Order: sequence, then C-alpha cells, then structure tokens
Amino acid sequence: SFHGNPSQYISSDNVKGVVLALSSSLFIGASFIVKKKGLKKAASSSTRAGEFLCTYSKFRSFLVAQS
Repeated sequence: SFHGNPSQYISSDNVKGVVLALSSSLFIGASFIVKKKGLKKAASSSTRAGEFLCTYSKFRSFLVAQS
C-alpha cells in the first residue's frame, strides 16, 4: 500500500511516457479522420482518384497488418 506523498511514487519518466502515449493517440486519431474525409471527397469528385486512394489505403493497411 502507498503511504505518504503520492508524488514520490510518480517519476518524471512515467509522466513523459503517459503524455507521449496520449498525444500519439490523438495524432493517429486525427490523421485517420482527415484520411477518411479526404477519401470521401476524392471519391465524390473523381472516380479514378477515389478508387486509387481507396485501393492504396487498403493496400497500406494490409501491409501494416502483416508486419
């Protein structure tokens, strides 16, 4: 059990790790949203561009999943 000042149990490395993990998650989520919006816009404006981007996105996701 923990007794005393809680700050003595939390190191600055732990705080940095949590901040980096949270900011990384936010950036990944934001890039996913931007990509989806871009794919929808490209698909609605030009069939070839939309098909290419969707195919590229699926291929890239497949490669990431395989590694």
